[in-house]
Amino acid sequence: MSRLTFAERMGATDVLGLDIRAVDRAARVRELTGGHGVDMVIEASGNPAAVSQALDLVRDGGRVIIAGHYTDNGAIEIHPHYQINRKHVELRGCWGSDYSHFHRAAELAAHFGARVPWREMIGGRYRLEQAGDALAAVEGRTVTKAVITPNA
Repeated sequence: MSRLTFAERMGATDVLGLDIRAVDRAARVRELTGGHGVDMVIEASGNPAAVSQALDLVRDGGRVIIAGHYTDNGAIEIHPHYQINRKHVELRGCWGSDYSHFHRAAELAAHFGARVPWREMIGGRYRLEQAGDALAAVEGRTVTKAVITPNA
């Protein structure tokens, strides 16, 4: 199942693929939001270009959370005046997590378990010695999530 199809299964009302040029994605977001942009963007891809795209998609006074950069994936050019200051964008970073984050995520999954197809997110299961294959599958976007089962 494609990531966009999975997003729709999870409840997304509008999805836009990466096969669409960034300028066209931004135009479509503006069209869908009456010219305003979205209230919040959570960048979780780890792709540096996604940070600039997030700043282009967020509305005036909106919020961008950068949660996908746990390693140095490189630099990207942003325009602080147009993309942040002029729009009064609130920009937040997130690096790392603690037990409370996992606890709240488990509670959320349990609460919505009957309505949300969480298990469909798993695109493949791999033995421990196949960990490299699992990482390659995620990087190549052939699976949404890979599960490594050490004792399989």
